[in-house]
Amino acid sequence: MPTRQAVQQVLDERILPLVRADGGELELVEVLPDGLVRVRMLRACSGCPGAQFTVGGLVARELRAALEGFRDVEVVVP
Repeated sequence: MPTRQAVQQVLDERILPLVRADGGELELVEVLPDGLVRVRMLRACSGCPGAQFTVGGLVARELRAALEGFRDVEVVVP
């Protein structure tokens, strides 16, 4: 299972710079024991039609590549 700290590090280093460049924000909500990561989309990402691509493509891909035990990512509505 990936740790909260490990997930946050991947977000900080690989994902958030790209998300913030488009005026968005992503908040780590929780990491469950089964490898599910829950995030909240904020600012420009909240309600953006491309948000599902960001989560399904960028976020899931980067977490899967970096973290053993990562299963999936889920968006939590604010």
